[in-house]
Amino acid sequence: MLGVKALKLSFTDDLFPRKEGPFLTRRVARAFVFEDGRLFIHLIRRDDLFGKATYPETPGGGVKPGESYEEAIFRECLEELGQEVEVLCYLGEVEDEYALIGRKNLNRFFLCRAKGKPVERHLVSKGDSLIAETLFLTLEEAIRLYESNASTPIYELVKRRELPFLYLLRDAPGLLKDLV
Repeated sequence: MLGVKALKLSFTDDLFPRKEGPFLTRRVARAFVFEDGRLFIHLIRRDDLFGKATYPETPGGGVKPGESYEEAIFRECLEELGQEVEVLCYLGEVEDEYALIGRKNLNRFFLCRAKGKPVERHLVSKGDSLIAETLFLTLEEAIRLYESNASTPIYELVKRRELPFLYLLRDAPGLLKDLV
């Protein structure tokens, strides 16, 4: 992986009440997609069981049965960004949970480059409907956004999961060569 050690993190949801019974497991593929030195970051807006919140989150989503994490990245980026991507490397994984709904997430993160011309987005899932807009930020702008915006419990969970990868991208020498 371009000389960078993949992250492996695990978090327990200590911010929401725990649902009774066993937790279901969901495999999730997430992407840090760069184009012309900038990063695609969704601005999520919700008002639901998790509360009213607006926060940044990487493109990505659930891996379908029989689908690899990489295949899910290709599909999710087409759906959410209208963009084909090239997977450059695997960055690591985060095992986390949403205690309120009894779900354990097995997230894998990838560094990607946008390729080709954008096409129309096809927001198809319930999660896609939470995308208020897609921001196009420098890496430093993305880090500042994540660092300054942890005002709600759901966002704190997302921040725990994603901010370490933004730091990895910033601090790993050569990882973003030819991207920024």
